Amino acid sequence: MTASRPSRRGIRSRCPVVAAVVALALGIPTLASAESFNARLIESQDAAAKELAHTAQVAIETYATDNNGSYKGASPKVLDEYDSMIPIRPPRGLAALSDPYLSLAQSLDGGRGYLVATVSASGDVFGIGRAPNGTLVRVCKGFSLTCHHGRW
Repeated sequence: MTASRPSRRGIRSRCPVVAAVVALALGIPTLASAESFNARLIESQDAAAKELAHTAQVAIETYATDNNGSYKGASPKVLDEYDSMIPIRPPRGLAALSDPYLSLAQSLDGGRGYLVATVSASGDVFGIGRAPNGTLVRVCKGFSLTCHHGRW
């Protein structure tokens, strides 16, 4: 007695169905991992912008030390002179996908306070300010999870 073999035609007709099931099974976890990857990417972009805001804070404090404690005259260009690693223009090309830049540096209340702000590659904005009474404030504007109710 010989065992009957399935015809090639039967195997071929099931291949598209099997392929669709496999693609679906692989596609759902891939979609979930893509969302997770995107969230991690935004977190890292925002972390870079926060670090740049801190770097700008150090530069503006150094500027004030050199100017008798006044922040008057501070600008992104001036801070770039104090620390050449502070980018003051939006990045282009592939760098635009990851690099933040300093968008604002200005004195407040006649030079007794300041605000510096950076823009993340995600589009979120992070700022550090010093009020004339010396109080430091960290503010943000954006939609990612790293900006909680306007504070970071």
